[in-house]
Amino acid sequence: GKHVLCAHHDGYRDQGVTHRRTWVFSGEEIEITDEVVGAPRSAEAFLHFDYRVDVSNTDGALVADGIVIDFQGAEQVELADYEQALGFNKKQGARCVRITFRDRLITRIRM
Repeated sequence: GKHVLCAHHDGYRDQGVTHRRTWVFSGEEIEITDEVVGAPRSAEAFLHFDYRVDVSNTDGALVADGIVIDFQGAEQVELADYEQALGFNKKQGARCVRITFRDRLITRIRM
């Protein structure tokens, strides 16, 4: 069966926007829907991966250690480097993805 979790916050209320995120868990797939409700505008989402995860970008879909992640509604999907904190004053280079979208982004993770 499916399990659904939905939450929202108004941390951008000064911009006239509410962010709503819905998680749907179903078998071997997780679907995450991010919605920017209110004044239409561009938004960014980030996924940060552990330094031990091998991540590649193939035609807008990511493959992270064999797990496929794709994005519906993305205007741009870009891999970048970041410094992962492993402890106090201890950092390790790792990968993240920056996704730009307008109004709604659906992220599907297939295991």
